[in-house]
Amino acid sequence: MINSKRAKLAAIAALILVFATVLLYMRLFPGQEKARMVSLAFIVVGIALPVIGYIRIEDSQARQMGPGLRAGVYLLLVIYGLSAVSMSVLLMLLGAGAGLIATLEIVLTMAFGAAFTFAAVLGGDRVKNNTRALEAVAFMRALEEDIYRMSREKDNMKFNARLKRIEEAVRYSDYSGLTSFDAGLAEKIRELKYALLEVAESRAGSNYDNSRDELLDKQIEIITEDILRLIQDRNRELINEKKARSLNG
Repeated sequence: MINSKRAKLAAIAALILVFATVLLYMRLFPGQEKARMVSLAFIVVGIALPVIGYIRIEDSQARQMGPGLRAGVYLLLVIYGLSAVSMSVLLMLLGAGAGLIATLEIVLTMAFGAAFTFAAVLGGDRVKNNTRALEAVAFMRALEEDIYRMSREKDNMKFNARLKRIEEAVRYSDYSGLTSFDAGLAEKIRELKYALLEVAESRAGSNYDNSRDELLDKQIEIITEDILRLIQDRNRELINEKKARSLNG
């Protein structure tokens, strides 16, 4: 189903163009020879395929591939359309047989199809990387917001220095992508939140237990160090990924 307004307009324009082209072709070349019909078929293909490619880009995430790459793909589609139509008409006028016309048109279509597929894959990878980066930013911003709220809680003032360390570490960490440490990091943030609530409840209760309070303090210290270590680990993983991409690129 076509969703983009521009894609819908392109589809309508293509249908009108195909219909007009068939009528004009049949009037200019009224014979029903096989070569002429094959030529007409590939003229229609030369009009339809670029429009289908355009619709696919406009109506999907491939539109996020970047203006430069997208313009290149559009140009590729236009060149293919003009080449396919021109070749069909020229070969027919030169008296080429149906087999030769079909063979050359198929080769042309396969060559441009391979180029289009390569560009689409390249654009898809870029979209995937952009999406991954956006997800990483949202994830890290959410963690930063959680830590910020915890550090501003009156009951957590005793642990403000530790919370500030975590907040700074999150704020200045790498936001470029997701890592294998993110699930563990989110879980540790939740553990810290519950541990702080436990401390607040313990101190507010009538049966205050100093030894239990010390135990919870130690637990929070351990969780804090675990969080800082996980942040370092995720930064290291992203650095290694960038190095690997640089070497492979």
